[in-house]
Amino acid sequence: MVEFCHKYHIILGHSTAYHPKGNGLVESSNKSLVNIIKKLMEINKKSWHKRLVNALWADRVRQKKSIGTSPFKLVYGVDTVFPTSLATPVVKILQETGSDEDPMQRRLNQMVHLQQTREEVFKNTSKL
Repeated sequence: MVEFCHKYHIILGHSTAYHPKGNGLVESSNKSLVNIIKKLMEINKKSWHKRLVNALWADRVRQKKSIGTSPFKLVYGVDTVFPTSLATPVVKILQETGSDEDPMQRRLNQMVHLQQTREEVFKNTSKL
């Protein structure tokens, strides 16, 4: 390996992935995601993997106390806006995991409840 790097003028450098301050934040974030996945497994032991995408979205749009915003807003610079077809399962997961409710979360919960009511009314009227 050393000969290969020397032949192509590649400088080998060694580094470590350990960073005390950052590792604590990563562990905290992973703990949150693990809790969401555990909750999914309690509800759907056999099909939890189908809702994993929604769990990841729930983790991305939840406001983190350590950074004061959601990872989505931090990356894209805008609040999360996605269709109700995706919002309903994501917010259900947020509700099930018992996250702290801020005004934005409360409004999302209201929107999901309204969408669920609309879907039920639509199903009932289509049966007639």
